[in-house]
Amino acid sequence: MDPTPIQMVEDLPACDIATFFASFCLASLPDTLSLPLCGFILVLCFLGLSIVCDEFLVPSLELICDRFNVPEDIAGVTFMAFGSAAPEIVINAVGTVREALGKEGGEGSDARDLGVGAIIGSGIIAFSIIPGVCALVSRGGLVLKRRPLIRDVCAYTISLIFLVHYIETGGVDVQKASVFIIIYISFCVIVFVSPKFNKKFFGGGNRKQSFVMDRLESMKIEKALKTQSTSLRVNYGSMAEESVRDVVKEGEERPRSVFDLAWNGACEDCDEDEEEEYEAFLSPNSLPQTPNPLILSVSFSVQCLSFLLRLPLLFIIPRASVQKPSPLYPLTFLLSFVFISIYSYVLSTSITYLTTLTPMSPTFYGTALVAIGAEIPDLIQCSAVAKRGYGAMAVSNALGSQVLNICIGLGLPWTISSASGGTVRFTNTSDNRDLGSSAKALFLCVSVFAALTIGMAAKTGKKPVIGVLSGKILVAMYFLALGGFIGWYFTFK
Repeated sequence: MDPTPIQMVEDLPACDIATFFASFCLASLPDTLSLPLCGFILVLCFLGLSIVCDEFLVPSLELICDRFNVPEDIAGVTFMAFGSAAPEIVINAVGTVREALGKEGGEGSDARDLGVGAIIGSGIIAFSIIPGVCALVSRGGLVLKRRPLIRDVCAYTISLIFLVHYIETGGVDVQKASVFIIIYISFCVIVFVSPKFNKKFFGGGNRKQSFVMDRLESMKIEKALKTQSTSLRVNYGSMAEESVRDVVKEGEERPRSVFDLAWNGACEDCDEDEEEEYEAFLSPNSLPQTPNPLILSVSFSVQCLSFLLRLPLLFIIPRASVQKPSPLYPLTFLLSFVFISIYSYVLSTSITYLTTLTPMSPTFYGTALVAIGAEIPDLIQCSAVAKRGYGAMAVSNALGSQVLNICIGLGLPWTISSASGGTVRFTNTSDNRDLGSSAKALFLCVSVFAALTIGMAAKTGKKPVIGVLSGKILVAMYFLALGGFIGWYFTFK
């Protein structure tokens, strides 16, 4: 039997400056070492991006909005949405810059396809997995607000239609890229004026507040009694809502009974059935108490890696938050952005090298790998929030951030690149056909989500609801869309 060919060390390129910036010298190692090392680097990058965004970037953005008195609705769809979508946005920006600096159709094009694929994959997760999981773990399904839901879905669908058209027609110039900016500005204007419009023409100011709003009013009293300041709340609709991060951080700070809520004005009109429902929700046994051993072991490993990544950041980036204001918050924002850019560059470079070892394209890795890695923290937070009864808020925040993700994450870098003489071309190659297929898979997920929420609400005349069955359909839709894309990829590649 012939011996298996072994990659000889003499055949490997030397680790010089060019090799370092091209692949961090991974190309100078045998494939048996470079492949697992590349995977480990990707894990570190995903963890690093999550830590910098959640612990430094988002708190600094909250403080910026607080210091400059940015209206909550505008802050929600701009600064806070950017904090949520920062990894995908920066990865695409890095890819666009590398494409402008590189040769046409070369490594720069691969980096760009990675960023676009990540944004598309993030949208697939936001419109399928996140609402589906939130519906499955919540109690009684998710009741969404009709007008904000229609607004977000329509804005995202319009942006997605333009994206698919640009990919199919072969390229983007300044005029085409600026369409995304115009859509996003129009979206922000609608978000800003819609509460006033609803109050004037639909009597929004006199409608009965929901349990979420009442709970927030209760929390204001509790926080005031504890002399603690609250974090910025995101407002995507006509009702101020607490951010997902705040709800997750509440932990065990929940009222002891429904009578505590009534005392604080949070449940003035509760009947006996509602009291029993709220009592069950507020019970300490309403959340699982015995974690799975496998989850504990994985969590411990992640915590160890997170500690190693967090330790140097604590000495480099100053802490800044609304609870503990610091005059160095502009430096916190800038350094956070620098580290996000570094992690994104390392992630982009590592996956670009990974495409040389495997038959998969950058679009494939962006849609199936980068998007999952970037959205896992959001999925964990949203599911934790949904278990506490705030699933509708989590879904609203996830959908709203996707509008910025596609309009600014793609539109702004493409506009700058095109205006400066660069080119953003989608030639008729297999990689760009992959982009078109992944975008169509996203369009399918958005269509199914809209049919299950807006379509069913129009048919029944009630508010949009995501029940258990709809949640299962959405989760299955993600695997169907991703599986269909993977099947198409390996069939026609």
